[in-house]
Amino acid sequence: MSILTTAVLMVATLLAAYLLWSLLLRAEYLYTRLEGPGGTAADIAGVAFLALAAAIVIGTLAAFLYEARLLIGTLSY
Repeated sequence: MSILTTAVLMVATLLAAYLLWSLLLRAEYLYTRLEGPGGTAADIAGVAFLALAAAIVIGTLAAFLYEARLLIGTLSY
């Protein structure tokens, strides 16, 4: 794999994580706004959104570290 391909994959990973994160925050805001004050479903949704955000962050870090390892391997040859 070339250096350019690996760098493009790293940028694409970060861009996808940013888009997922912003979509998640927008969905959480809209859901809690529709639920109204004192809604238990909004609290449950908040925990679910937090778990999804954690999965996004962990998945992005794993992909980014893998791609960084590929880039370092490509540079060492």
